Amino acid sequence: MALYIDHLLDFTRCILCGCATATPSPVWLDTIRVLHPTPHGWISLTGIASKYNKVATGAHKNRKIKFNDYPNCPLKPWESRHCCSNPSEEFFIVHEQCWQYAEKKLYPSGKPNLRELYEVLCEVPPSRDPAYSDPSQYHPCREKTLEEFLQGDREFPEPSSSMKEKTSSSSNPTDPFRRLPLEIREKVALLLPSHEFLDLRRVSRAMSTVFHDNFFWKSRFKRDADRGYLDYIACGVTDLDQSGIQSQYTDWGLLYHASMNIGNKLETTVKVWEVVQWIKDVLAAQNGLQESPLWFSGRALQHYHNDSCATGRRVERAKISPSLVKIGVTMVSSKTVHERDEAQAGWKVFETETDILAVEFISKEHENITLGTRNKKSKNICPRDLQKKMDAYYGQENAGGETKKSAPESPFDGNGVRILFNAKPEDFGGFRIRYFNEKISSLGVLSKNMAYSRRNEPQAFGFDANDKCAFDIGMEMEDIVEVVATFEGRLLVDLGVRGSREDYWT
Repeated sequence: MALYIDHLLDFTRCILCGCATATPSPVWLDTIRVLHPTPHGWISLTGIASKYNKVATGAHKNRKIKFNDYPNCPLKPWESRHCCSNPSEEFFIVHEQCWQYAEKKLYPSGKPNLRELYEVLCEVPPSRDPAYSDPSQYHPCREKTLEEFLQGDREFPEPSSSMKEKTSSSSNPTDPFRRLPLEIREKVALLLPSHEFLDLRRVSRAMSTVFHDNFFWKSRFKRDADRGYLDYIACGVTDLDQSGIQSQYTDWGLLYHASMNIGNKLETTVKVWEVVQWIKDVLAAQNGLQESPLWFSGRALQHYHNDSCATGRRVERAKISPSLVKIGVTMVSSKTVHERDEAQAGWKVFETETDILAVEFISKEHENITLGTRNKKSKNICPRDLQKKMDAYYGQENAGGETKKSAPESPFDGNGVRILFNAKPEDFGGFRIRYFNEKISSLGVLSKNMAYSRRNEPQAFGFDANDKCAFDIGMEMEDIVEVVATFEGRLLVDLGVRGSREDYWT
């Protein structure tokens, strides 16, 4: 009996990485397997399937999976790849690349337990589609070799002149670390995330000596360390003779530096690795080996690698206070917010793009926490008033050839706005967000007493550029413990929450 997959109705993105499937190029996006229950109650994993590359992938032999086509309404993969509907639990699609990677990490020495994996995947909130502007920006989930990382990086870069001056100046007599032997200083450094250690060496010359310790840098490649997703290199480095690199000595500091410039090339791998670590923790908890991990939604699992991320990005976190009263969101118009209308003598009024600069958590009894950088000149506004201003902006017309000397005023122009949402802990249920061009362009706060729906309030405030590639997602949770935000420069590019649900493995 064939399994029919409908890209208009079903959730057809990869449950592990969130990327599209059934896309002509690159081929790895179109090379999939499907995990599904059978009519007899078993859990089955299909062979390789493909919609556009059957011969190249060997999927022409698989007749168990059928893709529904729409002859009168041709499906354009790059317009419909977001699959806004959630998985129905009738089946889960995984890329072959993602499956091979996850299987190796979850079941390194045995046959995968498909039933336990299926049951855990039923609890995994789907990752968003990266929505890159070009298919070539997608890179498959795979383990890169040491040689690939070190290509072009054979020497550790020289520190800046200012850093040389700080670390080579005379020792500070009040530095408590100078009294400790090197072995103890190394132990202290091993317990710290890399960014905290790098900050520490700026103020302690005694700790700066650990910076040149190769064992310290190798420790960065263990699970739960900054480069935990590269632990396979640390485990198998002695077998790398064929790579042309000395197997007896590996410069782990150089490898750490080389792996900083990962960009999009390793992004898919890192996201799958995060989900795999969470699945491992769930399985361990089900076997009574540890406590259950916090549930998550959105991009919220970076703690598995100490919040390390690609160069130019940073991860910030906020614990939710029991005295939380409001959440503030600072938004401004992007630089390219208005365009001249060449067809008419006026300005185009369209859904314009906004930048989100900060998310604040305002409490009665505890110190307020700000993720990002708030513009203090932004105008405070409540959601209801902002909705009126947005409606008024949409209502502006440029018909009749009337010339306007200035662009229509968006409510986010100038210094922008600071939206203040009511968000007591007993009411705060998550966020509604919209992505565009690899950043978040719209955001709203969900209430526990109102289920998420694109037709319901709360509104996701903000404008998206006039494009079909906006991705809308609701992150709901019964008891939110922590909010995780990722920034690139000053812009909010990713958001996630961690906490618990009422029915969470009870």
